Amino acid sequence: MREGSASTMKKCRIYQGAGLIAFFIFSMLFPVVAGGDQNPSTVWHREVIDQGAYYPGGIAIGVGRNDGTQRLYSASVNGDLVEYSWKGSGGWDKVTIAVGTRYEGILIGPGRNDGKDYLYCYKEDQLFELRWTGAAWTIPQLIFTSPFTQLDFVIIGPVQIDGKNRIYASNKRAEIYELYYPLGGPFETAPMAYDMQAHDIAIGRNDGRYRIYGVGRDPIDEAPHVYELTHEGGSPPWDKQSIERWTSEWPDYPGVASLFDVAVGDGRGDGVNRVYRMNDLGNIFEFTHIVEGPTDRWGGGPTVARGEAGYGTRLTEWGNSFAIGPRRSDPTRSRIYIGATDDTNADSSRVYEFTYYTGPPCAVPEGCWKRIEVGVQGAHGINVKLGELRGPGQIGIYAVTIEGHIVEFFEQ
Repeated sequence: MREGSASTMKKCRIYQGAGLIAFFIFSMLFPVVAGGDQNPSTVWHREVIDQGAYYPGGIAIGVGRNDGTQRLYSASVNGDLVEYSWKGSGGWDKVTIAVGTRYEGILIGPGRNDGKDYLYCYKEDQLFELRWTGAAWTIPQLIFTSPFTQLDFVIIGPVQIDGKNRIYASNKRAEIYELYYPLGGPFETAPMAYDMQAHDIAIGRNDGRYRIYGVGRDPIDEAPHVYELTHEGGSPPWDKQSIERWTSEWPDYPGVASLFDVAVGDGRGDGVNRVYRMNDLGNIFEFTHIVEGPTDRWGGGPTVARGEAGYGTRLTEWGNSFAIGPRRSDPTRSRIYIGATDDTNADSSRVYEFTYYTGPPCAVPEGCWKRIEVGVQGAHGINVKLGELRGPGQIGIYAVTIEGHIVEFFEQ
């Protein structure tokens, strides 16, 4: 779980991010998604919530004020940390939380285990915490500095055996640091040198246990892997398993630069969590944990999306490229959403929805994925999130672009 309300931990699907432009040149490819279906019966209303003058950083959705209402948070609108609330027919209410902070990544979650959600923002090597007092936002407090290098991902979840939430911050050197807030504080920090980045916390094996999922390279042959970390509490305390090993399309990229997003969720809408990975060409692959008597293994499923080679924009630190969850008109069935470069126009990014079928319109017995286009995200879209900003059950799709647009797609 990348972020979310302390009272709705199972619904956490928020992704964090931001990045240095120098690193962008080397590690940022944006998927070009080819082929797919159109659905004329679905009408999506597109609304630009806000537009800054330059790179906006990541966005997050959650109950940041602990009042039961979801809001949208942007890490850096013209350099400011901003909150947006839906006002009904009056549109969007914009509140500037902090001026000139220029954060890159952002997430919301219960980092202190006190029943409250907090706002976490990061830039370069620093992680900050803010909270809503009931009347105002606190001044950002520095809670962690990553040694020697920039932070890439920050996630929150109850991974350890004691069930308490902890913050996991990973950097460009593929190091993970665990932050725990004991009663009375302050935060305690423990290094986890596991040669990987932590992208998600979820029940990936469908066994009730939360684990950490991410990408990294084998320390010996440098082959890229999707990894799973399970807390066992022994010595060593973490068990690291490889879900997949593959050959990178860009083996000369340094570190984890060519290792792309990993997310866990019920992508097929059948009640089973699976692990999803996007590679450096925009393909999305699926993996299911399978138990066979006394043994178990990870099995691959049909490819969700097949990209064509194309350059664009993707900033690891600004957030994950795809989201998993239901749509407003069909709240019981999850789907996968991704922002991708248009097949015919490399300067225009679009949001796509992928639905899994085991019958028509799928013509093969093993099932397949079908795509519809939601709408134009903007020039070089970065990440996609789902949220109920307009009220309970009113699920919308929210995206941010490199040019500073924050966009909503709402199903009519």
